[in-house]
Amino acid sequence: MNTKLIGVVLVAFLVAMFFIQKSRISSLELKLDESKKLAESLASTIETMKLNNAEVALIDKTKTKELEDAKARIEQLERDVAAGNKRLLVNARCPAVSTKPSTASVDDERTAQLTANAERAYFRLRNQHELVIKQLTGLQEYVRTLPVECVAQPLVTAR
Repeated sequence: MNTKLIGVVLVAFLVAMFFIQKSRISSLELKLDESKKLAESLASTIETMKLNNAEVALIDKTKTKELEDAKARIEQLERDVAAGNKRLLVNARCPAVSTKPSTASVDDERTAQLTANAERAYFRLRNQHELVIKQLTGLQEYVRTLPVECVAQPLVTAR
């Protein structure tokens, strides 16, 4: 009788251990499935970020090239003006020439010109203008490449 009782207890114990282990296995399988889904989601996010970074790098490269080209054009224009190959057209008023008869002078025939400081300021402003335009269009293109969920967030104002 003792051996039958020991056998029954042993079988009951083994059955209980079987169900406990089966429950643990089910729990671990659920955690494994969740971990796999998280890993897939993270991998997808990384791929999306790589694509976005590639788009941003292309925008940066394009806008940097455009800015360098614009600066080169402005510098060439500045050299051409300094060499006399091109002239700047300025809306200026020259002082009135006296109508009293006097000796003619070559100065009366000269056209209005910018002073050296004004000419430098003009080219500096052209450079700054090109820089701002290229930066602004670059930022606009960058914002357009952002995922909708990044752009659609409400702005937080400082209090």
